[in-house]
Amino acid sequence: MEYNKIFKTKDNKLVSVRNAVVDDAAAVTELCNKNYLNSPFLSKGPEDPGDSLEGTSSYIEDLLPEKREAFLVALIDDRVIGFAHLDGCGSRRKMLHRCEIALGVDIAFRNQGVGHCLMEALLTLAKEAAYEQVELNVIEDNVYAVSLYKSCGFEVRRELKKLFTNIPIKISSPLIMTRALPR
Repeated sequence: MEYNKIFKTKDNKLVSVRNAVVDDAAAVTELCNKNYLNSPFLSKGPEDPGDSLEGTSSYIEDLLPEKREAFLVALIDDRVIGFAHLDGCGSRRKMLHRCEIALGVDIAFRNQGVGHCLMEALLTLAKEAAYEQVELNVIEDNVYAVSLYKSCGFEVRRELKKLFTNIPIKISSPLIMTRALPR
């Protein structure tokens, strides 16, 4: 699925959101690993091995020919400041109406509307791909992310129990949030 659109941040910087290419892999890997180090809300932490350049490159390459999946990057002045991906929930016929999404934004660019731009792009692509339901997981304590998702029409469907163990801080339970898409 192809995507390429320009948005403005809250402080009027231009953000380009487009499909990731293999040349973006190093910047995406660096951003992912930076986010893992700075957020207790992600499944990886400072004690875990980070994402590898090879793994990120392979993931981007594998998604490029797929028509119902996408990996996007958000750029300001050709610098990757965010990423987002959309993946089907399975290949079984009964699951083809559902997709999962996730996104990440560089901490220096949060609360400027970049996450909202990426979410708009993901929802546009999900609708184009004829998905009927979009799903995501988020830690309840991640109030900025939960607020973003609710502002984009997502609703909490259920709470997951004990998704993470062996972590140094106490965090609340992960939530499954969903949004129906019009046919």
